Amino acid sequence: MDYGANVRKQLLELIAGIAAGWIHLEIERVYPFEHAAEALARVQTRHVRGKLVLSV
Repeated sequence: MDYGANVRKQLLELIAGIAAGWIHLEIERVYPFEHAAEALARVQTRHVRGKLVLSV
């Protein structure tokens, strides 16, 4: 039995909103994947003004 949520429709709507400019994402910093622990520590300070992104 599959208990996972199907969020495909919502994800496509979100992507469309970003592409159309209806939704603005503020990216504070991009971290290399190797520094994920540092990014998590930064998020836990609750002083982040935008999104933190991990680059894979």
